[in-house]
Amino acid sequence: MPPAEALPSRRAAPLAGVGVLVTRPAGRGEGLVERLRAAGAHVEWAPMLAIEPCADADARAALADMARYALVAFVSPSAVEHGLAAAGTGAALAGRAIAAVGEGTRRALEAHGLVVTVVPTRGASARALLAHPALASAMVAGRRILVVKGQGGLPDLEDGLRARGAEVTVARVYRRVPPPPVGARLRERIRERALDVVVITSAEAAENFARQLGADAPEWAAAVCYVVVSERVGAALAPLAPRRRPVVADGAGDEALARAVCGAVARG
Repeated sequence: MPPAEALPSRRAAPLAGVGVLVTRPAGRGEGLVERLRAAGAHVEWAPMLAIEPCADADARAALADMARYALVAFVSPSAVEHGLAAAGTGAALAGRAIAAVGEGTRRALEAHGLVVTVVPTRGASARALLAHPALASAMVAGRRILVVKGQGGLPDLEDGLRARGAEVTVARVYRRVPPPPVGARLRERIRERALDVVVITSAEAAENFARQLGADAPEWAAAVCYVVVSERVGAALAPLAPRRRPVVADGAGDEALARAVCGAVARG
C-alpha cells in the first residue's frame, strides 16, 4: 500500500491512494464500488463470476405455490431476483413469513415491497440465520419451508432445518458461471502493483480469480490483502496466498465489506 506520508488524512478519506479490486458479479457491485470510492479508493471492478437463471419445472412449481409454505427463505439477492422472476410475482408471499440470509438479501426483498420477518442479527450465512430464535426446533418442526437458492450452494440451511423437523423444499433458481476474460487495463494495473486489496465474496469467485489473475501475477496475488465474506471463501484462496490470512467481514453487505476494507487498510 502507499506509504502513510503520501496519503491525505485517513480521517477525511480512509482509503485515499488505496487500489481495491471488487470481484462481485455485474449488477451486484455498484453499491460497494460507490462506498469505496467515497472513501477515497481507486476501484477496479472485474466480476469473477456471472449469474444466470436456471429454474427448472420443479422450482417453478414450488415458487408458483408459495402460499402453501409457512416460511420462504432466500439465501442471496440473486435468489430474490431470479426466484421472483421465476414465480412471475411476489404476491403469493404477502402475509407469509419471509427469511433472508443477510442484510443485502433483506434489502432486495424490501425493494419488491416484501416484509422480511427473519434475518440474522449479525453476519450473513446459513449458520447465522439458523441461530435466529424464529428457526428453533420448536418453531419449525412439522412446518413446510421453501428455500430459494442457487445451484451448487452448500446445503447448510436446508440440512439444518430438516434436522429440526421441518419439511423443506429447495428451489434452485440461478447458477454461477465463469466470467469472460478480464481486460488489458486490469492486467496492467496488476503488473504495476497498483491494487492493494481484493474483495471476494464467494468460493467460486476465488477459484475464478486464481485462474484468471493469480497465474499471471503469482507474487502479487500472494502478497495482496484479501477481504472475504466467510472462512470458507478465505480457504478457497489458500493455494494462491498460503501465508496471507484474509480479513473476514462481519457480513456480506456493502457496508460490512467497505468497513472491512477500511479496517484492513488501517491495520496495514
